[in-house]
Amino acid sequence: MAIIDVRRDAERVFDVLKDGGIAIFPNDVGYALMGGSEDAVKRINSAKGRGGHKRNAFLCGLDTQRELHVLDTRSREMIEAITSDYDLPLGAVAPFDPGHPMLRNVPPGLLATSTANGTLAMLLNAGPLFRDTLSAQSG
Repeated sequence: MAIIDVRRDAERVFDVLKDGGIAIFPNDVGYALMGGSEDAVKRINSAKGRGGHKRNAFLCGLDTQRELHVLDTRSREMIEAITSDYDLPLGAVAPFDPGHPMLRNVPPGLLATSTANGTLAMLLNAGPLFRDTLSAQSG
């Protein structure tokens, strides 16, 4: 029986992204096709045969979502209930703080692929490889 090393797989995904590559991996809602640069997102759009108008979501944890999205208490509690209390994945699109320091190093073209009309799309809690990729990124 094969043993899956989710942590090592996550580290490989992050290494590919750091080097400007594209990574595809399964998650709880299907799959994620990830890129961390404008060029990578263009290659993803080309591979999928879709135009640049299609929005992408930032993959992030609840802490990052809380930092960037500008939400009222009830909306924050709903996101936390879905992703923490019920451990479900969630695509959240909400107003955000474009001047937040966390976004300073995101190229404008890359940020534009995940924003529209003052909102930012984020995918939260998408599965074990997703969680370990976030851990590898911060570690």
